[in-house]
Order: sequence, then structure tokens, then C-alpha cells
Amino acid sequence: KNFIYDGTAKSLKIASSKDYTVTGNRGVDAGRYTVTLALTDPTKTVWSDGSVDDIKMNFTIAKAQVEKPATNDSVFVYNGKYQTYNVDVTYDYDQKPIYYVSDNEQKNAGKYAVKISLNDAKNYEWSDGSIDDLSYNFTINKAQVAIPDADTKSYTYNRRTIIYKIAYDTAYTVSGNAHVNAGNYSVSVALNDTKNYIWTDGTVDVQNYNFVIAKAQVEIPKADNTVFVYDGMPKTYKIAENSYYKITGNKQTMPGKYEVHVALNDLINYEWNDGTTTELTYNFVIRHQEIIKKSIEIPVV
Repeated sequence: KNFIYDGTAKSLKIASSKDYTVTGNRGVDAGRYTVTLALTDPTKTVWSDGSVDDIKMNFTIAKAQVEKPATNDSVFVYNGKYQTYNVDVTYDYDQKPIYYVSDNEQKNAGKYAVKISLNDAKNYEWSDGSIDDLSYNFTINKAQVAIPDADTKSYTYNRRTIIYKIAYDTAYTVSGNAHVNAGNYSVSVALNDTKNYIWTDGTVDVQNYNFVIAKAQVEIPKADNTVFVYDGMPKTYKIAENSYYKITGNKQTMPGKYEVHVALNDLINYEWNDGTTTELTYNFVIRHQEIIKKSIEIPVV
């Protein structure tokens, strides 16, 4: 006869008698059992078939079958906390779990294997007759971070530190976004934790932004249109004074042709208002004094 394990003792129903003994007629765990019936005094009694040998009877307690638990279809996304892949648990006759679940609590993004094992493989089996551990895929997706917008504002050198504005977020670090001098710079935005975070475009690469601080423009000074004539006194070719440039060669005394040079003091951060930075040259001419000859009448003879 076949029984199914339920935690209680099983036995064959055999009538009791003083003429024979019954042994092995009790089982609790799943398995195959052999019951032995032996005559008490084979010299005085025989079985109904005329034999005196022990009689063997078998009965089986089959393992109780358990349905495999359903997979958890929840979508998990990294949130900085431990998350649990929950599995419905089935309990036995004594209200104890028939199987246990392990590795189903994780924190970081990644792919994990949740193991489900029978607590008592001797007496229980899965509904397909197997007793092997089950393995379920448990995935915690990386949390997505929006790629910050570029700063579209135009910046010009102003002697102060200029900040390229990137929206604040604890998920990433901004570097290279503060500069003083004019130039072309690269602002980098890097995820702090590429194991658990990802950009919304599915990448983890550093985001780079072009940060331009334009040179401040300086008005090109006007030429001096004065006509200079030698008179023995020093002459000055007048150029508007400005702290952004220096003037050389604009003071002369003797007649002649000279060059006045005007050069920017800081070529890194300043440029002329025509977009150039080259030194300016002005022609400075001091003419000879004109000698007017006296006209004398030719005498008449």
C-alpha cells in the first residue's frame, strides 16, 4: 500500500494474533518499509498455505509534493536601500516553512540568483518530482539620472571667477566649471557611482560641455590727426590713455617719420574690438619748419 508523507505514522492494518508477531509495521518518513510476520511457534502452527516461513509485506510512504513558488515579476530599481525579492512560502503540517529562500535581499544594482531549497528533501519534493534547489533571477536595475542641460549663457572675461552652471544633483560631480581667464574649457559631469546609477541614455560615460569665456574687448584708439611742425620743443602723439594697453614712441622732438606702437597688456584676456590682438602702429610725422624767403625788388638801372 502507498501512503503520502504528512508527518504522522503510517502502518498496514494487520489483525493482531497471539499466533504470530508483526515487526516493522510503522513508518513516519517517506520511504519503503518492510513488514515481517513471524509465527510465534512454527512447531505447532503453520500459515494457511501450509508454510512456516516469515511473511514479508511492503508499504511505501511517498514524498509530499510541493508546488514550485511563482516568480516575482516586480521591477526593482536601485534606491540606496535593501530590497527583497519576495516569494510566497508554503507551510507544513506543523506550520513550519517547507522551503527556505536565500540571497533574496540585496542593495546594489545587479543580477542575483535567489535560491529556494527544500527544508526536508527526505520527505518533500517539488511537483515535478525533483528535489534540486530552485534558482530565480533577481535584477535590481540602475537608477536613471537625467543628463544635465548645457549652460547656454555667453560669458566674457571680467576679472572674476565665472561659473558654468550645471543643475545640482547628488548623483554626479561637476568639475572644470569655474575659471577666471578667457579661453575654451571642458566641463565634466561624472556619475559618482556607476555601479548603481546610469544616464537616461543608458550610458555611464562622463558628460563633457564646452565652456567658453570670451576675451574682453578694448576699443581701438583713434589716430592723432594733428599736423606736427618742428619748433625745437618735444611733441606728443596723443593716444587716449587706457590701463588695458601701453603706448610707446609717441614722444619725439626732431623732424622725421616715427611709429607709435600701442600693445595690449594682457593678450590672454583682452582683444581689440575688431577681434584681433596684434600691436597697433600709428604714423607720427614731425615736419621741418618752412623757411619763407624775403622777396627783394630787383633794382632798375
